[in-house]
Amino acid sequence: MRITKIIIIMLIIKSLSIFAADFIDFNLSVSMGGNYNFFDGSIGDSVISAPNLMIPISSLKSGLSFEMGVLAQIGYNFKLDNTVLKTTSTMIDFGYYMYPMAINYNKYIYGDAEINSKITFHSINIGGIQKFYLGNNFAIGLGGGIKIPISYIFDDDYSKNNNPIPQKESGNRKYIKELYDSKVIPYIKLTLESFFFVHNNIAFNIGLYISYNIGMNYNIYKLNDEISKQNNTSYTEYYNKLNSSSLGIGIILGASFGRVNPKLQN
Repeated sequence: MRITKIIIIMLIIKSLSIFAADFIDFNLSVSMGGNYNFFDGSIGDSVISAPNLMIPISSLKSGLSFEMGVLAQIGYNFKLDNTVLKTTSTMIDFGYYMYPMAINYNKYIYGDAEINSKITFHSINIGGIQKFYLGNNFAIGLGGGIKIPISYIFDDDYSKNNNPIPQKESGNRKYIKELYDSKVIPYIKLTLESFFFVHNNIAFNIGLYISYNIGMNYNIYKLNDEISKQNNTSYTEYYNKLNSSSLGIGIILGASFGRVNPKLQN
């Protein structure tokens, strides 16, 4: 038993010596940029063969919207014995994200009256990111996770009045789960950041991000049922499918705490 205790103590001392130069890494940042939606949808044959049942959608098009997130990242920064790759951080990536969905379409099956309707989902961002710090002040981040939509709202009255989807003006988490088959929005992202130290372990950071969101799949039965009720008809298959994904590109502005200036470690 005494030998076991000695071994455990020695392992603890060894572990502390290994991580003595490692630090907690905490970043707080704002991400903002453009979100380009890719809609994929089709309408049923009954809509084309029965003009009186037409809904205001003939061709869905990609739409551009503004997105923004307030994110916190916390994890552990490990020092590496490499002249280029100085340290790496394994971090949790969480916070609030304003996720937009832009629906562009022609108002009439036969016509050219283009309409743009925008919805904003208020969501919780939960994920992880691995950051690789190159040199003294540059980092590449690779991450992924999910956005959990809690509620949504139309951007303005125009978007609300011209939205082709018969949905409520605003919706909570329960309603979102009814209207969409997708309960969360998975994403992957790449970040490129530069850090400017103002203290031994405090830095401001500025960078770019690229993210891909595997978006929202509508509950087709629910959607068709709502449209049928709106048109005072029996259940009709207006939509065969309707879903959205998006590509986000923007800037990162924030601050970093905990990680020691690599220049002081040389």
